[in-house]
Amino acid sequence: MDENKIDKPTGPAFASIVAAALAAATLGLLATLAEVFDGLGDWLAFSGRVGMLSGETIIAIAVYFVSWAGLAILWRRSNPPLRLIVAITAALIAAGLLGTFPLFFRMFGVEE
Repeated sequence: MDENKIDKPTGPAFASIVAAALAAATLGLLATLAEVFDGLGDWLAFSGRVGMLSGETIIAIAVYFVSWAGLAILWRRSNPPLRLIVAITAALIAAGLLGTFPLFFRMFGVEE
C-alpha cells in the first residue's frame, strides 16, 4: 500500500448529490401542492412576473443548501454505501419529476 495515499471520505460529496435530489423532490412537491391549493400558489408567487415558480425554486434552492450543509456535517468522516446513495437519489429525483407533470396533479382534481 502506498504510504502517501490519502483516503478521503466520500460522505461530503454524497451529501451534495443527495441534497440535489432532495431539492428536486421539494420542487415537485411544491409544484403539485401549488396547483392543488390556490392559496399556496398565490403565496409562492414571490415575483409577479414569474408567478409561483419563483417561490418554488427559491424554496428548493434553500432546501438544497440546508440539506447539503447538514448532510456534509453528518457524513464528514464517513463513507456511506454507494448503492444506498444511488437508490435514495433516484427515488427522490423520480418523485420530483412526477410532481411536475400536469397528469399527476390532475389526479387531485386540478383543472386547467
